[in-house]
Amino acid sequence: MYGLIARYEPAFLSEAAYKRYAKAVSAAVRGGRGLDVGCGAGYLTRALYAEGLSVTGADTDRVMLDRAAGASGPRIPYVELDAEKGLDGFKELAFITAATDVVNHMRTLDRFFSGAYRALQKNGRLFFDISSADKLKTVVKDQTFLKSEAQFDRIWHNTYDGDNRRIRMTVTYFIREADGRYRKEEGAGIQYIWEGREIAGALKAAGFANIRVCGPDLSAPPEKDAQRIFFIAEKL
Repeated sequence: MYGLIARYEPAFLSEAAYKRYAKAVSAAVRGGRGLDVGCGAGYLTRALYAEGLSVTGADTDRVMLDRAAGASGPRIPYVELDAEKGLDGFKELAFITAATDVVNHMRTLDRFFSGAYRALQKNGRLFFDISSADKLKTVVKDQTFLKSEAQFDRIWHNTYDGDNRRIRMTVTYFIREADGRYRKEEGAGIQYIWEGREIAGALKAAGFANIRVCGPDLSAPPEKDAQRIFFIAEKL
């Protein structure tokens, strides 16, 4: 789904937002080698690198990885990896990031969190954010979003599945061809709804300590009714 979106649309966050995130991570870890899980087209990966951090980008989507590698050149390595199944092969990392709903796309948390814990060095940190349960259950639930650009028209529809605590997403593009006809392309995905207490419990079960819930600056607590929640967890 996101490989399809990346063909026609820019990053989900602004360049400035990725830079702020990377700067906050860099200030917290003060150097070292890291892994950017769910890197997509590599926006955060490149921002982390620009902060002087050694980082590898990882994603399940080969199209996105190729796009990231094309934008980064040989200076940043990228690997195909399903982090929900673990992080085998990585160790002594200073940090792991999983930004912009990566964890929402995971049906289970234990193997990712336990894998991240094993992959980190002592005092290494895991950084990630989620779309809040309130956002998914009230703001985007059963909503359809339309977008029209010079190159395409897009329909994004969300279907709420309360029994399985997830949102099914379908995106349909109608691409304008040079002869005036339209070409249809479709993609689909799922986001799972996680409550903050579930996240904290799973992190503790994996061994993490000093678990912090914060806003986008990664320092202050999130605002009341924040739609995006950030987490930092440390391996002691």
